[in-house]
Amino acid sequence: DHNDGSMMVEMGLANKIHEMDCVGVDGGYTQHIPTLLEREDSLDVRNFCFPIRKKPGQDLDEHEALFNSEFAGFRSMIEATFGDL
Repeated sequence: DHNDGSMMVEMGLANKIHEMDCVGVDGGYTQHIPTLLEREDSLDVRNFCFPIRKKPGQDLDEHEALFNSEFAGFRSMIEATFGDL
């Protein structure tokens, strides 16, 4: 089952993006980024953008909430574009 993010690790992502690229992922993929970074020397955490998770019992501050809102809007726009294709 590749819905768990393992596909992102196995696909050789470093060969598909430029070192200055930033890949937007949803929160379900963030747990796979450390494994990916171990395997791909040319990638860094700066190559990924993902929503900010709130800590247990602590709300996001206004900047974090705004970031998540704008990031969700960006993802929705991209998903709608793929839907149109």
